[in-house]
Amino acid sequence: MSNGIPNIVVYNPAPISIFNLNPNSPEGKRLLELYKNYKGNITRFVAENDELTENLKKYKHFMFFGNDIVLKNGKGHSMDGFLTEQEQKAIKKELKKVQGYVEENNKSFVKNSNNAMSKLASIELLRANMMTTNGGWLSSSQQKVLESLTALTIAQSFNQLIEDEINQIKKMYNEKKKKFEKNWEDAQKAGNAVGKDITVSEVLEALNEGQVNESSMVGDPEQMISLNERQLSMVESSISNYILRVRFSINEIVDKDQVLASQIGGLL
Repeated sequence: MSNGIPNIVVYNPAPISIFNLNPNSPEGKRLLELYKNYKGNITRFVAENDELTENLKKYKHFMFFGNDIVLKNGKGHSMDGFLTEQEQKAIKKELKKVQGYVEENNKSFVKNSNNAMSKLASIELLRANMMTTNGGWLSSSQQKVLESLTALTIAQSFNQLIEDEINQIKKMYNEKKKKFEKNWEDAQKAGNAVGKDITVSEVLEALNEGQVNESSMVGDPEQMISLNERQLSMVESSISNYILRVRFSINEIVDKDQVLASQIGGLL
């Protein structure tokens, strides 16, 4: 976590000692602050009959970081229990969920880039045909329409990228919201286990002193995602307005020139 590794995967791990997570100790504050500020994903795969996990159930002074994935394979603590085809298939399925956000954005970029390049190539071909027909020159109307079509193509491609990004952020928000809430629940459990002889309000106060509270662990991350979504929406709105203006400009020209209108065909 301290090195900012985006995806951490552990198998039948030992727990973090609750003694070291005392929110009133320097080490406890450091660990909780580190966990609170970690922006990546921690996935904890646990075998169904892991002896370590089973033995810990009778204790309260421990906690695990990350999202629990229990593999229903009837196996114990040995690492061999994660190496068969059954376990590897289940593990890959879960890890693909973590990679999905980046992969979807990459797919969107490739798709929209290819579409834009194809359309720009068609515009350049149209330019060449017009110049051939006109004896090597373009009319002012043709020049303006071709320039506007190029600008429109680039703007539409960028707009689609942003729209896809917004959809991915919304999807990520729904998935991450559960993680933020679980992080806060884990922090409270840690504080409650350490302060078993003090009141709930005193535990929350101690956590708050270490900057570990519901606002910082749930509210702040959710606000950050919402802010990113709003900023992208503002950019999308601005580009959409630009696209409308460019379309209007092109239509103004081709409405008065039916030959030019037929030449640009489906490029508009």
